[in-house]
Amino acid sequence: MKISATFTIANMRNKLPYFGEITLDLEEVIELPKHEIIEAFTGRGLHSQGYAEVIPAKGYDDWKAGIRSGLRYALKRICSPHMYRIILQRGSGLSTDTNPTIMAYVAARAILGKLPNKETLMDRKRLEELVYASWNYDPRSIPNLEKFSIMA
Repeated sequence: MKISATFTIANMRNKLPYFGEITLDLEEVIELPKHEIIEAFTGRGLHSQGYAEVIPAKGYDDWKAGIRSGLRYALKRICSPHMYRIILQRGSGLSTDTNPTIMAYVAARAILGKLPNKETLMDRKRLEELVYASWNYDPRSIPNLEKFSIMA
């Protein structure tokens, strides 16, 4: 059974912007030996100032790495013993308001909001703290959500 999931963060904290959104499909596949991630991005990237940048097939590698980090975090916390095929349909943000940690967060929340999981409240709070500290790092820095850290 295929499940569609979307998650968006769009807010300000301490006068800093946090925006990112993702749409993905999840499908439990019993015969997969490991989780499978398919990037089906078809956006145009930056096409006009003030409009969301939709991730294209090529480029935006830092945002894509952030998304993969968020997926790893979420998939380690789901309760199913089976593997999933995740099809990344759409990701978007703004260069001024989005970084890889924000994209990691929306990817993780999209999955954990749809599937039974064992994420603790403490882990969720630690993840949110990491997101809100992410502008203290280079905006291209990739998060390691398993260690609740950002690789500068």
